[in-house]
Amino acid sequence: MSVFAWQRGFSLLEMLIVLTLIAIVGSLTAPKLFKQYNRALERSQVQSYASRIERLSHHAFQQGRSVKLAKDDNGFGTWPELPDGWSAQQLPVLRLLATGITNGGKLILQAHSGQRWQLEFAPLDGRIQIHALNADVENTLP
Repeated sequence: MSVFAWQRGFSLLEMLIVLTLIAIVGSLTAPKLFKQYNRALERSQVQSYASRIERLSHHAFQQGRSVKLAKDDNGFGTWPELPDGWSAQQLPVLRLLATGITNGGKLILQAHSGQRWQLEFAPLDGRIQIHALNADVENTLP
């Protein structure tokens, strides 16, 4: 029987090697994970913004009055408030008629990260499709 047969466990050198490998793998994957988290957060904010616009459309229908969503002198006065650090560019004026019909249109949102999102409003029913405008993110969201 060997002198070292009674020793159990790991040596300090083995532990340092394993910890070093874990640190290297963590340093390689952490930035990508944070980037994915930020994208998911932005995606969630865009979907929430689209939901607020849909609620505005339903409210206009229930009240029996039309709403014109247009840019005013102070920014987007009739649009729901944007998340902090976001900007928007409206293409045509969007009308939400009392009958529930819309004229269709587009709204481009830009997040503080630079990622751009397009909200496309379908004519007539006003369904909103969300598109990521940068190629490194999924193209269409439900």
